[in-house]
Amino acid sequence: NIAVLAAGYLAPVISNAMLYSQIEEAANRDGLTQLYNRGFFDRSLNENFRRAQRYGRPLSLLVADIDHFKQFNDVHGHQAGDAVLRKVAARLTDNMRQGIDIVARYGGEELVLVAPETPDEGIMIVAERIREDVANTVVVYQAEGSDKIELSVTVSIGTATFLPGEESLPNERALIQAADEAMYKAKDTGRNKCMHHGSDAALITSEATETTE
Repeated sequence: NIAVLAAGYLAPVISNAMLYSQIEEAANRDGLTQLYNRGFFDRSLNENFRRAQRYGRPLSLLVADIDHFKQFNDVHGHQAGDAVLRKVAARLTDNMRQGIDIVARYGGEELVLVAPETPDEGIMIVAERIREDVANTVVVYQAEGSDKIELSVTVSIGTATFLPGEESLPNERALIQAADEAMYKAKDTGRNKCMHHGSDAALITSEATETTE
């Protein structure tokens, strides 16, 4: 029976293809947060930037850094820091457009969101929504042999937008640098706030900010 023979031949081919796809997907993921990893982010941003240039469409980038992250590790241990990272990663994922945006772990406690077809007003709204969601999140952590503790978390966020004809952001590296600089500006001016590249002041600021390291 030809159909039976064909099915017998195709079954392992399909199975192997599915296995390869699963392995490839796992290779693109960060083991701790399950977000995309730095390598996948770099490739995706490059592709999206070229597409934005070609078709004259906006492309926004968001960089979020967890405030006082070192203290979570130093005071409560690295497993507590891991729990904080996973929770913040989940907040970014909750606020992404499925199938459109890309959320990745850029390195350490720094997370990124690539938002195609998103102008500066749009990415600023997303940034503030993420900042507020994180600030309202309590991370419950319990070390072995210890009581549960509740950890409050905040993030500082920088955003930048490539627009058609934008000469100051000629490539994806410049876009990353612009969003990163905005994030550090948010940290330098109090933390727990959002800033957009090109502004002299925080475009979106939380009510309570911090001034200590």
